[in-house]
Amino acid sequence: MTMELIAEELGLSRKTVSVVLNGRERQFRLSEATVRRVREHLAQRGYVPSRQARHLRAAPGRVVGILHVDGLYTHLIDAFHRLSGNLSAAVPEVEIMVATADRLENAVRELLARRVTDLVWIHHPDVGEPYRDERVATYLRNMHTVIYDYRFDSASSEKELHDRGVALVGVDRKAHVRRMGLFLRRLGHKVAALPDVKFSFSSYSTALAGAGLVVADCQFPFRVEKLLRAMSRQGVTAAFFNGDTTACQAIAALEKRGVRIPEDLTVIGFDGTSLPFCRNLTTLAMPVGEMVARTCELVTGKED
Repeated sequence: MTMELIAEELGLSRKTVSVVLNGRERQFRLSEATVRRVREHLAQRGYVPSRQARHLRAAPGRVVGILHVDGLYTHLIDAFHRLSGNLSAAVPEVEIMVATADRLENAVRELLARRVTDLVWIHHPDVGEPYRDERVATYLRNMHTVIYDYRFDSASSEKELHDRGVALVGVDRKAHVRRMGLFLRRLGHKVAALPDVKFSFSSYSTALAGAGLVVADCQFPFRVEKLLRAMSRQGVTAAFFNGDTTACQAIAALEKRGVRIPEDLTVIGFDGTSLPFCRNLTTLAMPVGEMVARTCELVTGKED
């Protein structure tokens, strides 16, 4: 979005818009009504002036931004390093921004001010979907955005994001949990638990039930005692965890109680990066290499 387009939409001169953007309205004696009108329109359109452009003419070309909100963990750390390295080698300039959720809008504004044209948002599924916030979405419309680690099993509509021009790279976790459930069923497992899933009715429980497994009641939050009780009273022989980190912690605690893994209980995570450090872990590995490659293709324009 250019200053000329903003001026055209407002029916004002480019100079008037520029004066407001640079905070020189008093010097040029602009009316308060005109200043307010320009600023409100800029906010609605998500326009942020380039910081560098205030001092020099920016060289043509793409600037890629990498954004992450809140904590990086396991496979997201791997993806962050790969994306940073691959994109730095492919484009002239990469801007990296890590922000807390309460500073998200400022972070997106800052990326626009740094002339970012293409944004890779490394998504932490546990923090919800902040890119749907209308104020944030207004700024995203000015960048070609790719959401990395999107959860296709969520209730949200991918079509809505596609219509906004947002590209999505991720996995359908529900589908893969069902695949694991079918595998366990063939091995003879009948009852599974979801010890760290907040709601008893979730996409995971639906997936396991669809694979023919009974989902035992093992109330959140996870406690070793609750899982041991579910094993003895409900016949649980498999436990699914949201991620490898919690699964590995559970294995350590269970083994201290004399539970043999996987002979007495199969413990399943979701990640794959912890396998070298936890020999008794069963896990669904994230395809980080493929996801990073697809993201880079979308950013560099090799694929629609």
